[in-house]
Amino acid sequence: RSQDADSLHFVTADGKETIVRTPDVKELHPSSLSLMPAGLLDPLSDGQVRDLLTFLLHEPPKRTRAEVKKILSTGPGENASTLNVVLVAGKQDHGPGQHDYPAWQKQWHALLEPKAKVSDAWDWPSPEQFLQAGVMVFYFWNHDWNPERLGQLDGFLARGGGMVLLHSATIGNDQADLLAERTGLASYASPRTKYRHMPLDLNLVAPADNAITRGLPATLHLLDEPYWPLTGDSKKVEVLATATVDDEARPLMWTFQKGKGRVFASILGHYTWTLDDPLFRILALRGIAWAAGADPAALEHLAIKDTDAK
Repeated sequence: RSQDADSLHFVTADGKETIVRTPDVKELHPSSLSLMPAGLLDPLSDGQVRDLLTFLLHEPPKRTRAEVKKILSTGPGENASTLNVVLVAGKQDHGPGQHDYPAWQKQWHALLEPKAKVSDAWDWPSPEQFLQAGVMVFYFWNHDWNPERLGQLDGFLARGGGMVLLHSATIGNDQADLLAERTGLASYASPRTKYRHMPLDLNLVAPADNAITRGLPATLHLLDEPYWPLTGDSKKVEVLATATVDDEARPLMWTFQKGKGRVFASILGHYTWTLDDPLFRILALRGIAWAAGADPAALEHLAIKDTDAK
């Protein structure tokens, strides 16, 4: 740990400290072996090792308040007080800071409440919420895509309701094709769909006048988890953003219209830090307002509320 002219301080692998007088040291040389226990990574799969190293070697991006504010519209935007937003969450199914649906629901309820009417749903909206909501934001892994639930989505979209799907909410399991008919694109569960925790460049490919991506940089560097390939007809959606994974541009954010209904979806959102990123929040908040049929700028100023942007 340290040394001076009189002594050396050693800390062994079990955390115990020993002090040795310098005159008592006959020889001193570096060990050829690491203190890390042998075989520590042996129980892990290649994917788990890659995820661990990605976490250790990369950190999420940091934004400044100035760079965020220059993207926001200068006017007050449309009054969003009439927006009826339902936040649909479920039990957390990953480790700390990952798929934390309950924490997201609590934080985003407080985030949106000053500008909109907000209610919460656990696992699935109630019949009353399907009748009253203007937009439903789903952030949880639904393992029960059954005919009744799909039928409720059909009725909701048919009357002009809006849906927002964040990350694992796009997983349709064995019903992914049926979900994609209602959301434009969807993902099967592994191994049919691949997943990777990785740093990525999110390329905004929508036209310059698109109200959701307007004013944002052409590329956003993020650390998250893409899904690929997706099922559904990409010609029927408007792809807003892609990222190159395995040498191919993969759609990670899109909008879709089914009759009167509108859908905004983002594959990104695995980590809490992505949901807290003010530039990602601008995209998500605009997507929520757009799906509700409101001015996409109606909620965007909330992007820097309760974030680390300085």
